[in-house]
Amino acid sequence: MDIKPIKIIMLILILCLGIFTSCTSNSMEEPAITADMLRFKEEYEALNGQSNAAGTHIMKTISIPEYNRAVYITPEEILELAESGTGLIYFGFPQCPWCRQMTPLLVDVVLNSGLNALYYIDMTDIRTTWELQDGVPVMTNEGHPYYQDLLIAFESVIETSPINPFHLTDADGNRINTEELRIFVPTVVAIRNGRIVGSHMYTVPASAPGNPYENHWNSLTEDEEQQLRAIYETLLEALNEFCVELC
Repeated sequence: MDIKPIKIIMLILILCLGIFTSCTSNSMEEPAITADMLRFKEEYEALNGQSNAAGTHIMKTISIPEYNRAVYITPEEILELAESGTGLIYFGFPQCPWCRQMTPLLVDVVLNSGLNALYYIDMTDIRTTWELQDGVPVMTNEGHPYYQDLLIAFESVIETSPINPFHLTDADGNRINTEELRIFVPTVVAIRNGRIVGSHMYTVPASAPGNPYENHWNSLTEDEEQQLRAIYETLLEALNEFCVELC
């Protein structure tokens, strides 16, 4: 009896068992929770139940998992990504009521997709600052040195609307046009190999700026959540950068 085929079969079985054991061990490992992920969770949850700056509304209470795949990214790094990289970028900030509506949902979609990172930039101090002086809009802060470059890089996703270009409101309720287009938040952009393949601004139409019911201070309905989830899933599909695990 030739025992060589038997040895070969046994060797294959041993190798397969080793692979299975390794894969099982790896799949059971706890995901690495980074400082960025903890920071992201803390910054958003810290405002739960707090009043907004004007004292007119209460911030929506939200919960962000510790493992959320958030990676803080600078304007310089975003420009590099826009030049030749691939990833999902989230422009937002914790005080934004629309951001508080959609952030937990976006995180959940990203976690379910297997995408390695949700690139996040806090826009609080990135954009220009304006104020009215004698009824005339005056730029009082030019923002981050690379903000104008961001406007150029993402020109195709900046939507012109009744509030964009950016407007100021005077004491009589008059809206004064600054004539500056702006990256409004939340904006989510999918970039693949340096090309924008999809984007979405705000949440759903009922919560968009100018809505008389001010729905952006409330929770999204189940139907609105499903609508927004489908939008984010489409952005992730456009990336075509899902993590594939063999075991």
